[in-house]
Amino acid sequence: ATIGVTLLMFTLGMEVSLSQLREVGKVGIWGGMLQIVAAIGLGILVGYVFLGWPLSQSVLFGLIISLSSTAVCLKILTDRGELSSIQGRIMLALLILQDISVIFMTLSLPLLTGQSDNLATALIISIGKVLIFITATFVLGRWILPWLLGGVGGFRSRELFLLTVLVLCFGAAVSTQIFGLSIVFGAFLVGLMLRQTHFVHQALAEITPLRDIFASLFFVSLGMLLDPVFVAANWTLILA
Repeated sequence: ATIGVTLLMFTLGMEVSLSQLREVGKVGIWGGMLQIVAAIGLGILVGYVFLGWPLSQSVLFGLIISLSSTAVCLKILTDRGELSSIQGRIMLALLILQDISVIFMTLSLPLLTGQSDNLATALIISIGKVLIFITATFVLGRWILPWLLGGVGGFRSRELFLLTVLVLCFGAAVSTQIFGLSIVFGAFLVGLMLRQTHFVHQALAEITPLRDIFASLFFVSLGMLLDPVFVAANWTLILA
């Protein structure tokens, strides 16, 4: 399932250009911040006021409902052919912002339990990691990727080219996980850099069948996570 999400975000990066993201950048950033804050506020209101939950539990509920499933949203946009539309690009910018915000939400969780030691230091370190990874990825995409893929293309081996692209995709995912970031963020960023090379169409054609297979497993795994007994016991609360 994790491989499916990684491949989905990787191919998405190859289908979207930097210029398209720049066009909706302001809307995505400010709209995304507004959406996250509003959803957290709604979660606190519903949990604390209407359901009588403790404040920490209500804040956690707000954090959870402020995030969307990137894989599910992008699958719907792709199936409807709206990925390159203005609403699709705005949605993509919102999803990327949500993926980045997960880092800071995770760091803020100790506040809910009263364990807030060195929170400021942890936030600064996380921001530094994000900036370092983005810079390293841009350097990779500008100078190393074209040289690497050009050398691999010289062997005229389809299998070698596919393996190289897969190593780039999963290498980015593992790197972001080591950095404490979201794996989908790393895969998307490397896909975006690959978009700037002359090999993007060949890479997309080779990787798409694998993406579709593993993405299907991701949606199967969602069904396996759902507990029918829990749903039956709490259907009124879930419906509300």
